[in-house]
Amino acid sequence: MPGWGTQQFQFGAPPRPPFQPQPSWRGYDFYNAHAINPDPSLYESIMSRLRDVLGMGIGHHEAKHWHRRVYSGVVPLTQLLPADIGAAAAYEAYRTWKHNSFLYEPLSADRERQREGLIGMAIAESE
Repeated sequence: MPGWGTQQFQFGAPPRPPFQPQPSWRGYDFYNAHAINPDPSLYESIMSRLRDVLGMGIGHHEAKHWHRRVYSGVVPLTQLLPADIGAAAAYEAYRTWKHNSFLYEPLSADRERQREGLIGMAIAESE
C-alpha cells in the first residue's frame, strides 16, 4: 500500500469481518469468529488477567499511538513489548467495531455484552 512503513501511511476503513454476530453472542463467540486460529485457553488466560487489572489499562490516545506505529509498518513487531502490540490490536478492534455497526446491533443496547464482544475481537486481533 502507498506509504506503508512510513509516517505518511494513510489508514482507510478497516476490513469488514466475514461473520455475522448473533443476538446470543458473548465475548468468546466474537473471539472465536474473528481469530485466525482460536485457542480457548488463550482467550481464558487473557480474560482472567483482565479481571485482575480492570480499569488499569492504557488510554485511547496511547492505543491509537501504538496502532499507528504497528499497523502502518513503522516499527517491526519484534521490537515491541506484548502490551504495545495488545494496545495496537485493541485499537484496530475498536476501529473495526466503530465502522461496522452490524457487529454490535444484534446485541441491542446491552453495554456489557458489547464490551465483551469488543474485548473478544481485540484478543483475536492480537494473535
